[in-house]
Amino acid sequence: MFTVPSFPPPPSMNLLTRQDTRSSIHSWWSDSNPGLRGPTINLHAAAKPLMKLMYHRQTLEFIKKNRGSPLSRDVLDTYSTYFPLDYVSRGTKIAILSELTNRTESDVEARAVVDSPVFYHIFQMLWWPDIETRSASCMLIGNLASHECTAPAILELNLCEQLVSLMGEEDSELSQAAQGALCHIAQRLDGAQAIVEAPVLDHVLVLLESPRWAVRGRACDLVEKLAQHDLTLPAILKSKARVMLVSLLGDEHPEVSTPIARPTISVVHANSSPHGSSDATKLTSQLIEEYIHLDLRPT
Repeated sequence: MFTVPSFPPPPSMNLLTRQDTRSSIHSWWSDSNPGLRGPTINLHAAAKPLMKLMYHRQTLEFIKKNRGSPLSRDVLDTYSTYFPLDYVSRGTKIAILSELTNRTESDVEARAVVDSPVFYHIFQMLWWPDIETRSASCMLIGNLASHECTAPAILELNLCEQLVSLMGEEDSELSQAAQGALCHIAQRLDGAQAIVEAPVLDHVLVLLESPRWAVRGRACDLVEKLAQHDLTLPAILKSKARVMLVSLLGDEHPEVSTPIARPTISVVHANSSPHGSSDATKLTSQLIEEYIHLDLRPT
């Protein structure tokens, strides 16, 4: 007959008392180990660069894998998850923005981007401290503003004032990207109207007097785009832009005075003379008189 063996009673154990566990090499070298003397390692801090590298490689592989397929909601949702993470580098975010810029040459994929959660992060990057990230955001916003189906969504965000501010930045690439986005916005009448409203137009006029010739030239280009619409032309003519454009004809930098300022004045005159309001035509005539006077002024 089988007899159940007898075992000694278990030792008393307080279930609420944490038992000693075997230390791993990770916990031993951690700076939270009070028993270790001398230098220790902050494993959390040491892991950050590795995590950034892993996220970056993962993102590049994901971009490459999906490049040949239409932008799906799942792909865009995945892209959107990278932006809020602290351990995602700026290079990773720029890679995503650049990929979406290439994709949004198509109006179908531009629409998909605007309808996805990633759209929120795109315009938030305009306020990012890193210059390259802001520049990449500007270029993508410019693409979205160039399509009839997505331009209204860009206008609803009221980004014009921030874009004009970025146009005045010292970094040439960022300034040019911001101007490109504004020019795309200004192609549509409602976009041009958003720019000529105060205080945005006031900021544009300040850029016409920028100490940097490239910024003056870009501001002049933007004014030309605004002058192409009958409904926004009077606002340009009634502002200080009229006098400023004339002064740019004598700009010390040849790339501003001849190739930019003169064509802008010509566009203003051509658009206002036959079809503009009487006020616009009158003001344009005054502009041309000043233009001729400046041209004939002895040097």
